[in-house]
Amino acid sequence: MAKGLDVGTMNILSGRQEGSETVFVQQRNSFVEIEYSDMAEQMLSRSDVLHIRKDDKVYVVGDDALNFANIFNKETRRPMQHGILSSDEASAIPMIKLITEQVVGEPSRPNERLFYSSPADPIDSPLTTLYHEKTLESMLGDMG
Repeated sequence: MAKGLDVGTMNILSGRQEGSETVFVQQRNSFVEIEYSDMAEQMLSRSDVLHIRKDDKVYVVGDDALNFANIFNKETRRPMQHGILSSDEASAIPMIKLITEQVVGEPSRPNERLFYSSPADPIDSPLTTLYHEKTLESMLGDMG
């Protein structure tokens, strides 16, 4: 069976068929950056919070980002803007990748197909979606 994926500005959502039921998995498409400390790392790991460490920073992603933004008095950030990957956000690709891996999960069988959507170029703006489309294509290809 195949899976479907929608990478939206607000949420990343996947769907798959299990018998006669459609199962959806959703995460908020946002993250918050906090300073790394042993205490923060232990708290995040014990809580099964989706996060990634890079150098002296820890990034909490998905639904938990909003909660941790409130705890640490920080602003959440979004990897996407205007429906496509934000060119202003340096951390966009690793954050989208981490959220997408959690939402899609492992293939249930070899060569399982994943269908995803990518927006067309807008008709009322010079914005191009080619970078967004090719980045998603590469990222999803790397996932297997």
